[in-house]
Amino acid sequence: MGFNGKRAVSLSVAAVLTCAAAIGGTLWLRDSRPVITTSGLEPLPSVMPSAEPSPVVESPSPSPTLSPSRSPSKAPTKAPVKPSRAPVTSPVPAPPPPPKEPTGCVPHYEGTNVPRDEVGTALLAAANTQFWPKVAPTVNITLPPNLVKAVAEQESGWQSAIVSCVGAVGAMQVLPATGDWMNQRFSISPRHDVRSVWGNAMLGSAYLQWLVKYFGDAYFQRNYELKMSDCSVKADVPDHREFCLLNAVISAYNVGQGTVDNSIDDGDLVFYVNHSYIENVRALMSRF
Repeated sequence: MGFNGKRAVSLSVAAVLTCAAAIGGTLWLRDSRPVITTSGLEPLPSVMPSAEPSPVVESPSPSPTLSPSRSPSKAPTKAPVKPSRAPVTSPVPAPPPPPKEPTGCVPHYEGTNVPRDEVGTALLAAANTQFWPKVAPTVNITLPPNLVKAVAEQESGWQSAIVSCVGAVGAMQVLPATGDWMNQRFSISPRHDVRSVWGNAMLGSAYLQWLVKYFGDAYFQRNYELKMSDCSVKADVPDHREFCLLNAVISAYNVGQGTVDNSIDDGDLVFYVNHSYIENVRALMSRF
């Protein structure tokens, strides 16, 4: 009985010391636990909560119950985003929109077509003439000669004497009102004659250069480079349908910059209303 009593006392003392050690260890761990802050540190791993850390709990937390596995839902397909438009200011109003050509109309000729090589010489000279530096010295826009030649081929087949049903004239099919606007916008003196081979080519080139600046300012952060590679970004979209500066300029030469603006801003996913025209001009560019 005495031996058992001493043994009981010893066991009680050992239990007390063990408990004290455990409590002391726990307090030391809590007192020395580093304070975690988010200032100046990398984001915490995803397993850590984003809120303030919870107080240390003495008793172990029960393991969370796993929910049944679910097959991941398919992410929604993102619709293409239409480009944003920056405001474009000009000291003169925009050129007049082209009139709608009546159905069943047949173009006619006024005079005789000059030889094709003479038209080609005028088109090349017009492509190499920069119109913007005269009115905006810091703006230098260069047209690829094959673009000017391709537009003339698409518009008239390089025929200098042809006149459309709406009055567009010559190889570049320039409307007289558009020619007057270009003469005014670029302060051209002496004024180019829309009915002469040389003047017609110059006014058509001036219009293309005006369109390059207009769309470059409005949608391309004042980038005026007409690069084919910019129209070959998306593998699942034909080049002539992509939104790029070259396509916008080609489209607008045919239907006017206002129509292109409207097709971009109308909320659907179509950028141009004249895809076949753009495709034809781009194909012709590869021939010159």
